[in-house]
Amino acid sequence: MNKIIIFYGPKSEFDKLIPNKYQNLTEIVSEHEAERREITLKSLGDPKEHIKREIEEFVIGSDEYASVNEHVVTNFCNYISNFQIENLYIHNPPICIEKQLNKIFADKVTIQKFDYPQFTVDNLKTFKDTYSQHIIGQDKARDEIAANLYSMLKNTNTKPLVLLFYGDSGIGKTETAKFLSQLTGCNLFRKQFSMLQNNQSFNYIYGGAHSEKCFAKDLLDRESNIILLDEFDKAYNAFHNAFYEMFDEGYYSDTNYNVELNKSIIICTSNYKNEDDIIKNLGMPIFSRFDAIIKFDDFTLETRKQIIANCYKKIMLEFTTEEKDFITKNDLLNKVLSFAKYLSNARIIEKKIRECISKLLISQL
Repeated sequence: MNKIIIFYGPKSEFDKLIPNKYQNLTEIVSEHEAERREITLKSLGDPKEHIKREIEEFVIGSDEYASVNEHVVTNFCNYISNFQIENLYIHNPPICIEKQLNKIFADKVTIQKFDYPQFTVDNLKTFKDTYSQHIIGQDKARDEIAANLYSMLKNTNTKPLVLLFYGDSGIGKTETAKFLSQLTGCNLFRKQFSMLQNNQSFNYIYGGAHSEKCFAKDLLDRESNIILLDEFDKAYNAFHNAFYEMFDEGYYSDTNYNVELNKSIIICTSNYKNEDDIIKNLGMPIFSRFDAIIKFDDFTLETRKQIIANCYKKIMLEFTTEEKDFITKNDLLNKVLSFAKYLSNARIIEKKIRECISKLLISQL
């Protein structure tokens, strides 16, 4: 073995490290098993000495651990001893693989960790100055978020900033998280916690077999250091203790993976109405770990009208000139504005505008 590079970070960055021509774990395992069967059949009980196959560039992607038998992962070094490997590149491996390689090939192993783009003072200024152009009616939430971001930037430790956004659905919580991630030039890491309500969810949070998906591995593969745990209130309360260390110190571990979340921004969203409601349902241990609890206000009538106008303008771009003229002629915008008080959030507003436009255009067919 010439060199072993273990890389932790997004796939897009791992791809920059690896050679153009290589062989991956999935194909090697498949071919090796086929060769073993062929040798067994040909030998007829008189096995010949095995000649190790030479692999010049061996690349293992993070999605491949789930595609091979468990013993390949748990006995990794024993398995690769079947080959003569020149260079080995490994992406976000389970803990057991790194430990095995460090034990047997300590002088060959180089560990590289991706430095995620950090939120900067310039990002904060842009956030403060342009937020209202993207999310309407949440100026108070904007100011609280900006204050906490500033505090994080001035803090020298690596602890994550952990925020809980609460309020009604469709009023800007998720869009705020998306906007923050866009400012860093990265795709937001987003997980829907409303999905974590069955037995398989336990293994996703705490780790199971290597063939199963898990939260820790998803975190290792992330592209952004801004993490959205959407509808955090919908997951089982029993899962909350898995996040204590993550919120406190920026570490997340399960049975197979370890993750570092230095200087990350972790945003949890919920539909609670007030802080008493949050404490009652989530409990004080997890409540006390949020750096800030930020309320998103219900839309005022004027805010709803502004969102209707903006949404209408955006949707109109999808239609032909002839269709636009017909829609405008029928004064659809004012008709939607007339019942703005019944449209409580942005999702309902967009749905209603599209519904009205569709009905209007169908009427002329």
